[in-house]
Amino acid sequence: MSADLRDEIGRLADQARRDSAREGPPPKQRTERRSSTLVTVGLALAMIELVSLGLLYSLQRREITTRNPQPNPLMTRNDCRGAVYRTYRSILAYRRDHDRPPASLQEMVGKYVEQVPLDPESGKALIYSSNGTGFTLRCPRGRAAT
Repeated sequence: MSADLRDEIGRLADQARRDSAREGPPPKQRTERRSSTLVTVGLALAMIELVSLGLLYSLQRREITTRNPQPNPLMTRNDCRGAVYRTYRSILAYRRDHDRPPASLQEMVGKYVEQVPLDPESGKALIYSSNGTGFTLRCPRGRAAT
């Protein structure tokens, strides 16, 4: 190797050392990556905590409101309107269990009602019809109970 080539390599190496000393130490990418990962994990944990607190709050509110439910005055009425409402609630329970309303009120006797629901004022059975997906329930006197 010639002396000129050695001198040139030495001069370039010195220049590279001076340039790197001026720029400072090389960036620590690994440390930056670690710190950004920690920030991301911290934010994710904070979000999970907020969602959990929101769910707990909503469950607590729901529990408070269901402890003292307000009785529906229609449940205790002793007229056709009350009978229709109580029967309506029984039909909904039947539909929830069977995915369809009953074909007749007789299908509900036993589990959902004690006997075919009657109008307390006239003693006649409530008028009920179903098309398989919906139903109509009314008082036997001809006027719909709403």
